[in-house]
Amino acid sequence: MLVQMTVRGIALDPITNMPIIILKDVDERKALPIWVGIFEANAIALELEKVTTPRPMTHDLLKSVLDGLGVTVRQVIVNDLKDNTFFAVIELNHNGTVINRGLSWACSTSARSRGSPKKTRKTMRKL
Repeated sequence: MLVQMTVRGIALDPITNMPIIILKDVDERKALPIWVGIFEANAIALELEKVTTPRPMTHDLLKSVLDGLGVTVRQVIVNDLKDNTFFAVIELNHNGTVINRGLSWACSTSARSRGSPKKTRKTMRKL
């Protein structure tokens, strides 16, 4: 069973100073903090704040390519946790194609595509 979540913001870990993406379920009862790198957090923050950059970022290029091909992001599913790294599947709505990528990359692409990340209950149990 999938639980729909949204990217609610980015915080800083007070001990490590590493960015944390905060995913929350639609009822805001559960949160899933995900530690990411500075560059990934920056890419997500720019989209959340609707800041445009002088040149497109890699995620913007991918979004433009998907738009040009008539492909949209259906959903992002956080489907695994291995060695303290979350993994996700990006489901595209074109010919049933599924792409596996790291979660921060998937969240950044999802934010730009107006998709919403979801996670499996199995993944939540691993926390």
